[in-house]
Amino acid sequence: MKRSSSRSFWCITAALTFIVGLSGYQIVDALIRGVVVAFSRVGPSASYTLLGEPKQYWTTLIWLAIFEVVFIALTLGTAWIAKEMAKAERST
Repeated sequence: MKRSSSRSFWCITAALTFIVGLSGYQIVDALIRGVVVAFSRVGPSASYTLLGEPKQYWTTLIWLAIFEVVFIALTLGTAWIAKEMAKAERST
């Protein structure tokens, strides 16, 4: 039996959906608690509070929201590719 080549795209879509969920949770949690954590690859993570450092808080929150939109677009694009590949496999 031939393995479906669209299956890998569905797995990537599932992984991206998980990432979108975690990122969305981080944004909602930051809005509720008033504390956002900025993860850094080169140093320790920094946390900013709405009352203490509002500029860094909103900058980090907007940065996270931009990445959230990019990940949502990647997820939808990957799901569309997987759907089109599955449709092409069924027609042949």
